[in-house]
Amino acid sequence: MKRIILGLTILLWMVATVPVMAQDISIPVDPSYLAYITTQDYVSLREGPGTAFNRLDVIPAEMTLPAIGRTTDALWIQVIYGEKRGWITARWLIWSGQMMALPSDGVNPAPFIRLIRRQMTVTDSMVTFNQINYLPGQRVTFPVPSATVEITGRLGSGSEYWLQFYYNGQYYWLGMWNLGYNVPGSVFYNVPDAGYVYPFGRVYEQLVDYYDRSINTYEDIRNIWLDLATGTSASCNSIPKSAASLEISRADLDSQAILIPSVRALQTAIENTNAAIELFKNACEQDGQDRFLTTETVNQALDYLEIARRNFNLLSDILPPTANRDPAFGN
Repeated sequence: MKRIILGLTILLWMVATVPVMAQDISIPVDPSYLAYITTQDYVSLREGPGTAFNRLDVIPAEMTLPAIGRTTDALWIQVIYGEKRGWITARWLIWSGQMMALPSDGVNPAPFIRLIRRQMTVTDSMVTFNQINYLPGQRVTFPVPSATVEITGRLGSGSEYWLQFYYNGQYYWLGMWNLGYNVPGSVFYNVPDAGYVYPFGRVYEQLVDYYDRSINTYEDIRNIWLDLATGTSASCNSIPKSAASLEISRADLDSQAILIPSVRALQTAIENTNAAIELFKNACEQDGQDRFLTTETVNQALDYLEIARRNFNLLSDILPPTANRDPAFGN
């Protein structure tokens, strides 16, 4: 087993960090499609929304495709790829357009039995709204005295938010206050947030996702360097993968200045986390059974990690308050 320990020989040199801002993605304009996705890696196109379905094709990275459907939890997206219709897991995708416009079960999907998600009982005495531009529109009377419906979306945060549901060929919106304030918002987090159709929602969701992934990478490399700093050897068989570079549309970011400090903090945290990983990776690539590091190199890695820690903490302080606004209504 290859290991690396603190010693007296300088074996490491710092390399340049990777860029963290992607170029804008060119989206084809076609008014017949209201949403597009762009793949971030090679992904499987499957017959249905799940890994148990047959693979129809493999789609390369950086492909922009029209989206035509989603599962109710938006974890799988139906797309058109050439002459094929299929499903892609949403974890590898970047959105553009009207997510809430997509049919919650897709278009002419392969037959499958899916799990019914969160449901609620709606009555004609509740305050119900129709859907206009994929958001709550005008107040209407629910067409039947009572019905159990599946929740397909939400909008807002805290205790004042809306729930979208589908009934008899139409989408409706219902304020959760109709259900009573004792219903926790976390119950409905497994349905997509309509705020994502707005630049604020898109950027905010991306920041949360990148934070969740990169903080784990930071913890992994931090533990390695703390071991080395105390004289404990570290294995080279499990070098952490670099944290993914932050890719946010420049147009989205320019329109949401309130999120720029959060983006900068996350960029800096990712840069310094990856710099610490690169130091360890370079050491492991040296010849010899044992790798020796100078105290100077260890201190340099710890400096990178301290900068990353400060910026992760800054992000955790400034990002959550920005979620307490409703992007649909501009407040």
